[in-house]
Amino acid sequence: MASKKTVLFVAPYFPPHSGGLERYVSEIVKNIDKNAWNPVVLTTSDEGRDTREEFLGCTVHRLKCDFQISNTPFSFQWFLKVRYLLRDIKPDVVNVHMPVPGIGDVVALVLPRTIPFVLTYHGESMKKGSLVADVLVWLYENVPLRYVLHRARHIICSSDSIRLHFLKSYVHKSTTILPGVDTEVFIPNEKIKNSKPTVLFVAGLGKGDDHKGLKILLRAIKKVRAVIPNVQLVVVGDGTRRSYFENKVIKSGLEDVVQFRGRLQGRALVEEYQKAHLFVLPTKNESFGMVIAEAMATGLPVVSTYVGGVPLLVESGVTGMLVEVDDTHALTAEIISFLSDPEKSTAFGIAGRKKVEEGFSWVQRAKAYATVFTEAETRPQTIAHIVGYYPPHLGGMEVVASEVAKELARKGYDVRVFTSTLGGKIVETVERHKNYILRRLHSSEFAHTPILWSLPFHLLVLPQGTILHVHLAQAGIPEIALLVAKIRGFRTVIHFHLDVEPSGKLGPLFLQYKKHVLGIVLRSADCVLTFSEEQKEFIHTTYAVQKDVIYTIPNGIGSVYFKIMHTKKSDVVRLLSVGRLTVQKRIDRIIAMLPFLTFDAKLTIVGEGEDREALEVLAAKTAPKKIIFTGKKSPKQVRNHYRNADIFLIPSEKEGMPMVVLEAMAAGVPVVASNVLGLREVVGGVGELVDNPSPESFANVLNVLVRDEEKRNAMRERGRAFTRELSWPVVVSKIEAVYTNI
Repeated sequence: MASKKTVLFVAPYFPPHSGGLERYVSEIVKNIDKNAWNPVVLTTSDEGRDTREEFLGCTVHRLKCDFQISNTPFSFQWFLKVRYLLRDIKPDVVNVHMPVPGIGDVVALVLPRTIPFVLTYHGESMKKGSLVADVLVWLYENVPLRYVLHRARHIICSSDSIRLHFLKSYVHKSTTILPGVDTEVFIPNEKIKNSKPTVLFVAGLGKGDDHKGLKILLRAIKKVRAVIPNVQLVVVGDGTRRSYFENKVIKSGLEDVVQFRGRLQGRALVEEYQKAHLFVLPTKNESFGMVIAEAMATGLPVVSTYVGGVPLLVESGVTGMLVEVDDTHALTAEIISFLSDPEKSTAFGIAGRKKVEEGFSWVQRAKAYATVFTEAETRPQTIAHIVGYYPPHLGGMEVVASEVAKELARKGYDVRVFTSTLGGKIVETVERHKNYILRRLHSSEFAHTPILWSLPFHLLVLPQGTILHVHLAQAGIPEIALLVAKIRGFRTVIHFHLDVEPSGKLGPLFLQYKKHVLGIVLRSADCVLTFSEEQKEFIHTTYAVQKDVIYTIPNGIGSVYFKIMHTKKSDVVRLLSVGRLTVQKRIDRIIAMLPFLTFDAKLTIVGEGEDREALEVLAAKTAPKKIIFTGKKSPKQVRNHYRNADIFLIPSEKEGMPMVVLEAMAAGVPVVASNVLGLREVVGGVGELVDNPSPESFANVLNVLVRDEEKRNAMRERGRAFTRELSWPVVVSKIEAVYTNI
């Protein structure tokens, strides 16, 4: 039999302190499978000293607080005390319950990253409508709380309202586990009903509980008494504001109507539910409302408000009635309606009891928690893809990084992508999907090199054991990744896309980088991925990287390109080139080629880059009416260009394994390419290679090819057959094997 795992529950308060969060935590502790889990509780103490006790079959550690702000206890001594407790308890999983700040934040800060951290969030924003208080709340929710949410391996929300609204940015790693009710304890008992029509209100009476709505309920009860003179209101709860409300009752002349019972629990609390005729909670902010569920379990109709998760529990017109926040008139009318109609109250109470019995078992909630804890322990491998540019930025490296990251996410890996905001109107954003987070970091560009200012900080906080997959095409990014890997003990994979040539005025600096730094970068990685055996030999020879750490993995191709249907033939041969307009692409060769062609042709050049202006000048001098520059196009628009093309041209000086070649082949477009590194292994035997590439040599190959339709058809078939073996799932499976090897 497997040994029991220890789970540490952390809550700001715990019974005998009363409240929905406290009861929620205690019920999970009580009902979790003790054969599989050893529950331990860490909470705060009201006694002015640290205590340790046994409660509900588990150990409870209570730490004294030195001061309290609103509803938040705190002590700076907790930082050290929590460290010692974690060493003693040795939890396998830690489950922190919030939103009350304090002890949960301390645990999140000092908890080792090797221990799974699960956060349960019970409320929405804590803003209270007071300027000073709301500024402090905003600061907390945007700094410490954001860190805690980011730090959590999984987030449990006590209602869908919290998950889909307040915590919508974390929906990719969150689930909803609604509170339950012990329906064997909270049961109706008509024998002890009060003789007078009684309204019950249950909530804390501290300053942080004002949103529960006792103030508006007192105003409503005063109006109810004018219609039902013997009405009674029972208030269960305690806190720093109790004397304020007691004085308010006296000033309102309601001392014979309102009774304060103080903080109750166990049998005494259940009896107050059983004695009442109606439960009312006119709250302004409620994630779920455990007290509402308890009231329904004891057969009470409920009047509450359209906020948070309340409408998921109270079916207005069936188990109770809901009114708008602060609508005293509607609240008064509903209270009168229920207290004046016992048959209606009974019917609504029966419906509420049935709803709770069918869907709110604490045993089931505890099982759901155990499942989350188990999954948190067995979290998937985190893979961080770090790439200078990313779609919609146009380029082969961008496509490879995107396709690999998304396929890994589909396979269940925890994938994080870090890239720049460069390439169009892209702003700093975070996109979250299942198993996949894309962070576009604020960036600058220097000598065609993206600088991601906050990248080191994001990499430093990645989970232990993360693999850094760096897509290499620029300086700076790989060095940062390797430094962080050294600090955190991460493994690194360098994906060598292309031996980039210098461009622009600062090009000589890049030559020095390649000469003195790039080899060190490649040799420092755990492994290097490249696209061909020829490129593998180049990396080994040029940069002195050992062959046994260089893996040859080709690029993949998406299935959408195989679905492209070509348009009808044209009298003009339609030539197509797609890619960045940079020096190594040598687009000038095919522009200067046009006068040497013996057939009528039109050349479409898709892409953008620093050489565009010079190329347009050359085109204007050479064949202005036969060349079209389209600029940057979306993937869908590029597919339309493949659909209309007769021959695809790639006259580069050197390449990696260009995605555009695979796309053209999959689309059934014959490919004519320079016979150079990075193109030989892809195009050789499938398309046409041009030896000693020049305008004349390209023209010679095309002049022969255009006259040979049979050859072009054969090239189309070979291209499709070749690329069918390169689906992204197959390619990513090979990358997975590399991750395992390192």
